[in-house]
Amino acid sequence: LTVFVVRNLRWRGMGVVLVGIALNVTPIVVDAGMPVEASGIVGAHIATRAEVGDLVISGKRHLATGGDHLRVLDDHIPDRWTHEVLSWGDLVIAVGIAAVMAAMLREGGRHS
Repeated sequence: LTVFVVRNLRWRGMGVVLVGIALNVTPIVVDAGMPVEASGIVGAHIATRAEVGDLVISGKRHLATGGDHLRVLDDHIPDRWTHEVLSWGDLVIAVGIAAVMAAMLREGGRHS
C-alpha cells in the first residue's frame, strides 16, 4: 500500500494518506503491534467491559497495556455503527482518500 501511495503522490490528497499510514505504522513498530484500548472495544459495542479480557485479538493488534508507548496513536476511537475501533491514522487515511477521490473527480481522471 505504501509503495502505491508513494508512486501516486502526484494526486492531491495522497500525501495525507501517506501521513495516515505513517501514523498507523509507528505504534505497530514501537509496540510490536497495534494496541487496542479496552474502552474503545466497549464503546464500539464489540464486547462488554467484563468480556474484554476474554477476547482473542489476533493479527497485528493486541489489547493495550501499560507497557505500550504510543497510546495516543493506538486504536481507541469507537465506531458504534461498524463495530470497529479506529486510530487517528485511520481517520487521516479516510480524509486523504476522500481528498484523492475529490481530486480525481474534479480533474476527470487526469493527474498533474
